[in-house]
Amino acid sequence: MSTDQKTVKKGQKSLKWQAVNASTLKLKPASTFTIPNNWLLRGGIKVWLYKEELSPGKTLAVRFKHVITLIGSFQVNLNFNGWRGIWVKFNECKSQQWTGLTVKEVEFALSDADTIYFDLLEFKSSVGKQTRDKVVPPISPFGLELYDASNTWQRTYYWSQQSIPTPPSTIDERKKESLELIEKRLKNWYCDETKTTPSFTDGSNLKRRWNSLLRSIKNAHSQYEQLTLDDESKVVGPPLFCRDCRGSNEQKFGFIMEKILLPLALEYHLRSRTNEIADTADTQLDNLNSADQDTKTNAYKAIAGENTNMQNLFRSYLPTSTPLNADQVKAAINTLNLDRLNKINNLLDYVKQQGFADGSGLGSLDHEMNKDGAGFMHTLFLLSDSLNSSSNKSRLLDLISTAKWYNDFTP
Repeated sequence: MSTDQKTVKKGQKSLKWQAVNASTLKLKPASTFTIPNNWLLRGGIKVWLYKEELSPGKTLAVRFKHVITLIGSFQVNLNFNGWRGIWVKFNECKSQQWTGLTVKEVEFALSDADTIYFDLLEFKSSVGKQTRDKVVPPISPFGLELYDASNTWQRTYYWSQQSIPTPPSTIDERKKESLELIEKRLKNWYCDETKTTPSFTDGSNLKRRWNSLLRSIKNAHSQYEQLTLDDESKVVGPPLFCRDCRGSNEQKFGFIMEKILLPLALEYHLRSRTNEIADTADTQLDNLNSADQDTKTNAYKAIAGENTNMQNLFRSYLPTSTPLNADQVKAAINTLNLDRLNKINNLLDYVKQQGFADGSGLGSLDHEMNKDGAGFMHTLFLLSDSLNSSSNKSRLLDLISTAKWYNDFTP
């Protein structure tokens, strides 16, 4: 058993299986275990698997048996790390048309040496809206018919397997200019790029919108501080689940994306603009040099936001000698923006570790993008400048692959 927080999806422990070669775990008949025949039509299996390392080419076979008769099976591709949610209906993985047999034994067979963690293994009388992905692709022959165009949430894997047309040999400058115009318009939709927050006049629509966003940002910082951090201040909890996981106490991916990730990304984008930093430093310089403590405190809030910890960080980045000059204030703001960016990167790593990654179906993607899509995709756009550097290339490519997967883009 493992009690390491990152290897536990819910509760206090997970099952750690460390195999030194090809191995099989068997769940055999007991007074507390049975899968009755009437579950085989609508029921299925749900389980969360965790891996610390990729395992290219290695698989986990799951077999449902009646004594020695194989009733159904499917294969799990183990080339992933982090968590993966797996929902499979008995009816889609059956080996033949159902008879009156019941499942008396379940086998989990590793193809090679590996380490894998199991949590929340359930056999359910009813499973629906399950999604096939790169971990468990559509299961032949009976499972293939379940994933046609009528089930739109099931098309993610289909689109990921389509080949792209031959790319053009030259870049069409008109198309490039059109994309740049779209980018410019989107940035101006968030906030007029010619204006800075200190220039917003009281009572204006911009000021009202900014005040509303500040409340969301304050709440996002507070929610971030309630997340579980490890010894390196990396976010490792709470465990996250898809929309269709109906438990009353389960935290959903959508909450993180909407309530924490997106507000922090908007804050970083707006406060890290060059003209924003310069205007903020010039506007607040006299207040920061004031002898009146209330005036100073209001300046800290104007620069760092309503969160006390962020205000304290900003204060720690200011020189102790006075009076301050504009360049010193701008340097402190730039350093604070690195802390803002670090929080966002921690959240992106966290949702990936919890299963929001290229090729992952989270168990079910039914309406999942309604909850997660805007927060995640807008965050990537808002971070595009910081990600577009050689040091961030691998992270950028990974995030692009994740975005393509969940947006049903051919890779």
